[in-house]
Amino acid sequence: MVKNQLENERKKTKELECGQANYISGKSELEEFFLECVEEVKKNIKKRKEFQIKNTRYSKSTAKTTVSTSSKEPKLAGFASQDKAKVIELLMENDNVLLFLYEKLFPVTTLSTNQIMMKTEQ
Repeated sequence: MVKNQLENERKKTKELECGQANYISGKSELEEFFLECVEEVKKNIKKRKEFQIKNTRYSKSTAKTTVSTSSKEPKLAGFASQDKAKVIELLMENDNVLLFLYEKLFPVTTLSTNQIMMKTEQ
């Protein structure tokens, strides 16, 4: 009897540890994907700025200083609203992100519909 209880508690502990590990790894995967989306948008910003520089007619000295400053990595604070929207768009295109959000918005309850119906009839 005590051995069975001990064994059951060990199984529950292992399940909880696995669940915690899955949660942590899932979170880091989402964070990693978010950072990849941000990096992709940064590349687009850099390309856009380089294109603007090429198409704008400046004097040679102004063009040189502009080119040298455009080679810097864009900062998050420098994101325009269209850039922020693009990051969100990239996130929402990913099935794993959508699944994660769905699970958080609509968590699965431990009681089945039949169990709920039986409790309300009593």
